[in-house]
Amino acid sequence: MAPSKNTKPVQNRLPSFFKIVKDSRVVKSTDASKTQTQTKLPRLRQLTLLSFTGQTAQILRDDGEETLGSGEYKAVCSVKTFPKNSSAFFEGPIKEVSKEEGAAETYRREAEDYPVVHESIVVKCKDGTPMLYFIKGGMFAGLDLNKQQESTKTSVAAIQALTKVYPPIPPKPDDSRVDQHEAQKEKWRAMGKEWGRLHLMYHYGIGRPDLGPMLHKHANPAGEKRLNAVKSLMEATTWEHNQVAKWISVLDPRKYEQLHKRYQEIGPDTLKHLYQGPEACHSGLVVLVNMAVGPHKDPNDARDNWTTTNCWGDFKGGHIVFPELGIKIAQMPGDLIMSHAAVLTHFLEEVQEGERFCNVRFTKKNVLQPPTVKPRLGIPCPVSDCPRSQPAKYLPSWGGLRTHLGGPTGQKKRLAAIKAARGTYHFLDEEATANMMSQAEAAFKEAKTENADIEMSDISDE
Repeated sequence: MAPSKNTKPVQNRLPSFFKIVKDSRVVKSTDASKTQTQTKLPRLRQLTLLSFTGQTAQILRDDGEETLGSGEYKAVCSVKTFPKNSSAFFEGPIKEVSKEEGAAETYRREAEDYPVVHESIVVKCKDGTPMLYFIKGGMFAGLDLNKQQESTKTSVAAIQALTKVYPPIPPKPDDSRVDQHEAQKEKWRAMGKEWGRLHLMYHYGIGRPDLGPMLHKHANPAGEKRLNAVKSLMEATTWEHNQVAKWISVLDPRKYEQLHKRYQEIGPDTLKHLYQGPEACHSGLVVLVNMAVGPHKDPNDARDNWTTTNCWGDFKGGHIVFPELGIKIAQMPGDLIMSHAAVLTHFLEEVQEGERFCNVRFTKKNVLQPPTVKPRLGIPCPVSDCPRSQPAKYLPSWGGLRTHLGGPTGQKKRLAAIKAARGTYHFLDEEATANMMSQAEAAFKEAKTENADIEMSDISDE
């Protein structure tokens, strides 16, 4: 039987020597010069592709079609089955993505042979657990044509207005999720275009759960214009969040209930200008501007959380790739992807033409299930009026305090620090440093006596 309209673009994967893509169809030939349109593809159940990490990109079994969702939030999807149970993803430690030199390039090279998904699909594990949904036009469910156009313009205008006054922040050069960092930055800079990302989210600071959850620094920029632009973006994209929430609620009601309940518990008083209304469910939003993102997982997200992605702009390229599943998705404006990004390796290919704005929504695992932590005492700097005398800036170790007071050791480091980092160190002489250390130790012992139940394991002599 010939592939249906819904399933035609998503075919079972054939070996590269056996497959030629022509006019968006897979054709079969033992001689590349003689092709014949294939009307019925064989079911390849055993073929695997060895990936760089030694895992395998499994071939998805074609299991026909299924109508998912209800009411206006309904889609006819091709069903693809992954030949392992969901326990392979959700039990045990999350396997790290290789950071070895050349790993990202190998992933990209392998992805050249993956079939490109253009229409709605659901990928399930052998036990029936969904791992990924791609809903063609999902962001426009229930909206008439005029509303679709109006909503699209609203989101794009808000992103453009934001990046005009608040340029997206380039990731750090050593961020393993962003390979070809300098090449990307120079490419977009040469075109006079923005490149980077903004984390507009509520989270626990990395390594500091004792401080409690907070708004990310990107969400609270200095300057009234930037802050107002963030507020405007959150207001303008509330409709997006409502659409995302509705799809999660019809496809996974249990997970939506959990996410929604926690989001509303946090509430507008805490989320402030990031709050997006009574239907919203995700406390994290990252805006990606023209960024290609390297192979990675998001292990700090809730493990069975539905990370959602939607994009805007006029562009070519920028496919989203899922190596374990052996597919890449041609996501266009209005399309919606829902995936378990905490456990599925994924990456975003480079945009070949135009500009691409991508909104990624998620919830951090320690926001969904807040950790039980004791307050961390820390070591305050004894120098009056020093920012490090404030609780949020306490030093984590005695060695850190000593360096903070006296400056780094070593002549080159010290000269560089004196020139560029006066706000970080006091550069006291040895005697003054010793006196201040004694004062700090006495104050610390007094505080420890008064707070004997406080966790002190992170205070060390190093």
